[in-house]
Amino acid sequence: MLVLLDHSWKWWFRTGGRSDLVAGYAGMAGVEIFFSLSGFLIGSILIRLTHDEIRLAEIKTFWSRRWLRTLPAYWAVLLLLNSHFSTTPWYDAHFLVDLTDDWYSPFFLQNFVSGDKWTQFSTVTWSLTLEEWFYFFFPILLGILGKFATSTHKQHMVPMVCGVLIFASVLIRFFAWHENDPFWGPNLNINPLLRLDCATSGVLAAWVANQMKVSNRQAAFCLLIGIVCILAMLRVWIWTFESARWVGWLSGFAVAAYQSIRPILIEAPAAFIVLGAYSVLPTANRLTTDIVGFIARISYSLYLVHLPIFYFSNAHQLSLESDWVPKIWVTFLVFFGAWVLHKAIELPVIRFRDKSRLHPRQPLEMN
Repeated sequence: MLVLLDHSWKWWFRTGGRSDLVAGYAGMAGVEIFFSLSGFLIGSILIRLTHDEIRLAEIKTFWSRRWLRTLPAYWAVLLLLNSHFSTTPWYDAHFLVDLTDDWYSPFFLQNFVSGDKWTQFSTVTWSLTLEEWFYFFFPILLGILGKFATSTHKQHMVPMVCGVLIFASVLIRFFAWHENDPFWGPNLNINPLLRLDCATSGVLAAWVANQMKVSNRQAAFCLLIGIVCILAMLRVWIWTFESARWVGWLSGFAVAAYQSIRPILIEAPAAFIVLGAYSVLPTANRLTTDIVGFIARISYSLYLVHLPIFYFSNAHQLSLESDWVPKIWVTFLVFFGAWVLHKAIELPVIRFRDKSRLHPRQPLEMN
């Protein structure tokens, strides 16, 4: 929802100054909370894999279930945006995808190419790319470590792998920023090889929840800590953009150090928020849980369709800045489009997946 707020703010208000910075930070924080929430949900499955020996068959099953959850809807939207099929005037030329040239997007390689080769859809899916790379490598590392771990150490394999990924990613990001080596691609912030720790905070939160029962008081404390830290990072975010001198008086070493740890400074508070919300939400009233549940179910489709719908509506004067009626109408179209994608693509594939033989060793609900 924070990402949706960021993108809708840019389309409908464009006020400039601090308000745009705050909206931009809300979008960035929303992405990190998305990583943490995803890591929390999928981390619960990864933790259960460590109860016994992790075999290649279990890893393949994890990948298959994960990709059946994410790829069909993603590819469906790519095909809908494909310029070869887009003959209707409802399409905005700035949002078309030519799969002849943009062959890398279907395989989550767009983060390795320069921004001038991106379509507008890539400005959304770069975060999905980071997530898919994380879920490809994490089970492999877990399986390798499991080969050497004793039975008493298996319960600590997940935090050990998270620690390795965090340490290695921060270290590599530091050298990449300090040396500014073109080997790492045009944008160091979204290079999947530099962000393999993107969902580790959420996985660690899942491990904590698995190891201990979090009381309501502890959950409220986690929420408070997470929100305070997120707001503190907002202040840092505004300062780094408003101060024209900060790069000048900071050494290259300090800038590289800040850039290397900046993702963790947002991911960690986001994990506190997810852990606290996970423990508090079951005690909320029925209406709240129903609303949150509905948004959670269509959240992936909402993520995929919201910006294309913003573009198309803007191209046809449906999102006028001076009138709230078109804004409400476009917001409805976004949620309706997400619901349709969820019903037409996501749910049938999930049902097929769950009826197939792609079941993990223990019964799990993989969202």
